[in-house]
Amino acid sequence: MSLLGKIFVLLNTLLAFGLGVVLLQDLGVRKNWSYLVFRQDLVLNGLPLDEDETTKTNINIKSNLEALDNGALNGIFQDAGGPLKHEGKVVLTQVDEVKRMHKKLDDKEKEIEGSDKKARFLAKVLLENAVTYVDRRKYDDLINKADPKTLSDEYTALRESVDNLFLSSEPREKSRLPQQASIISKSESRTAIAALLLSLYQAVDDGSEESLRRLVVVVGPDYASKAFDGHAVVLTRAFDNLESQLNREEANFVTEHRELLSEMLRRSKRIKQIEGFKLEYDERIKTQKTLLEREKLLLAKLEKELEEQRELTDKLVSNFHLISERLFTVHKNLQGVRVGNEDQEKKLRAVEANH
Repeated sequence: MSLLGKIFVLLNTLLAFGLGVVLLQDLGVRKNWSYLVFRQDLVLNGLPLDEDETTKTNINIKSNLEALDNGALNGIFQDAGGPLKHEGKVVLTQVDEVKRMHKKLDDKEKEIEGSDKKARFLAKVLLENAVTYVDRRKYDDLINKADPKTLSDEYTALRESVDNLFLSSEPREKSRLPQQASIISKSESRTAIAALLLSLYQAVDDGSEESLRRLVVVVGPDYASKAFDGHAVVLTRAFDNLESQLNREEANFVTEHRELLSEMLRRSKRIKQIEGFKLEYDERIKTQKTLLEREKLLLAKLEKELEEQRELTDKLVSNFHLISERLFTVHKNLQGVRVGNEDQEKKLRAVEANH
């Protein structure tokens, strides 16, 4: 081979090596860009709905997530308490997150003792999912006003209602869907999952800031915003219903207040009249008490005089008995004198007869 040929071979070899280096650099940059785009899609759209969801380029999203190392996963979930597991596997889909919260709800219920307390906990979950004011009022009454027996009686119905919340939010569980239920779209599923997770984070996780950040990571800011807006709409509607009810009650109160004022004025006049009678009766009672005291003094005086008269009468009766006894003695003496006089008279008549 000539010198020129050797030079061309060397140049071709160097060129091929350069192209290889450029291709490797381009592949690295492309890989980095693909990862950044993938991360950006996760930030914007949240986790995949289920294990079958793919990107626009037909790449399975869950498989890509499973291929990431722990550092990358920690980066994705750094604002949401880190990667969480369900049945020993990291939660990488929205459906799995719903299942995790479903299990967490069940576990929390099992820790509660007594069907009445369990029913109150389930009512809190349903309250967060209630759309109408009537339903919210119903569950609020169960939570705050119902007695233990009523709660125990409602437990089975409440448990069934809570389970039904998950039917439209776990599309992979086809066997749990009732026959008349239609399969909803992915957009509807995402909307339903976002609303359900928000209510579960509120009722089960007590609405912690970390759980709300997790909602944004799992469903994406768009559907999280829809969930917040939907919750705000429900609360606004409930507030409007409450305000209208308060307006009605205020109108009723004003009417009843006016009627009560009239009744109070009437009763006030009657009270003043009764107070006048009372003062008059008090004065009469005072006078009667004074007269009674006087009569008591007079009675005491009369009783004293009566006692004195009794003593005087007793003395007179005693003297009368003495005089009677003396008169009786004189009468007996006079009776004896009369008998003696009669005897003397007989003797005188006998003497006169003899002469």
